Amino acid sequence: MYIDDLIGSDVQVFKAALRATANSALTRAVGIALRLAGMFSKHIGNGVDGYNDLQSAIAAAKDKAISLNMAGRDADSLEALMHRLMSLYLSVNARLENEQWHKPMTIDEAVLLLSTDRQYDKTEGAEYIAALAKVLGESEDNLRARQAKQASKDAERNRDLAPLASTLLEGCGDTGESEDQIFTDLPVTVQFGIFAKAVDAAANQLDRDIDRSMRFVNSKSSVLRNLSISDTAAGKLALNDLEAQFTKFIEHNRDTLDV
Repeated sequence: MYIDDLIGSDVQVFKAALRATANSALTRAVGIALRLAGMFSKHIGNGVDGYNDLQSAIAAAKDKAISLNMAGRDADSLEALMHRLMSLYLSVNARLENEQWHKPMTIDEAVLLLSTDRQYDKTEGAEYIAALAKVLGESEDNLRARQAKQASKDAERNRDLAPLASTLLEGCGDTGESEDQIFTDLPVTVQFGIFAKAVDAAANQLDRDIDRSMRFVNSKSSVLRNLSISDTAAGKLALNDLEAQFTKFIEHNRDTLDV
């Protein structure tokens, strides 16, 4: 699978794809942890008893997280998926620990990201919003206000659940398996989502590389001109290779992905 090709490469396009792989796995794991934390919170009372219940739930969550990490695939599917995703994140994150520009998010950063009100770009999903507004007879502004209100509610809920979710995540560990093995043991739809993020990040990195290389196009130094060309060429080849692997992945899993 594609991850082995990314590891150890000095090509910036591949490093960006590897970082995106780690971040995608992490944010998915955080999402599951928040969902599980919500399930736990339903059994927590109020007052002193509620505090004791919360501490017990946190302790139980941590114990179960550790046991699930040891149990691996025999564990409950949702929790096992969280552990698999965290294992992928932790393994890739360790590979990039000395990177300055391509260091993945921390667990705390990811939890904060999913617990913070999001400011929506009005161009995001513009065509869908316009079509939906027409069907419903609503204004686009009203629909976007509704979207923002729901996002704010989700963020507020996630902030309340963040401590327990973090406890669940802290119990996860690296399995010691290769990143490709961890990846291929994930559900195909999850693999697709992570792979797509990696390809998108690689394409964005190539765009940045091209913009940077254009600064040297009129340089008096042939060394700088040639270096910018060779770097961009390497990035383009890397992206082509990654996209070819992604296309092959989609073709191989077309029935499962329903595309």
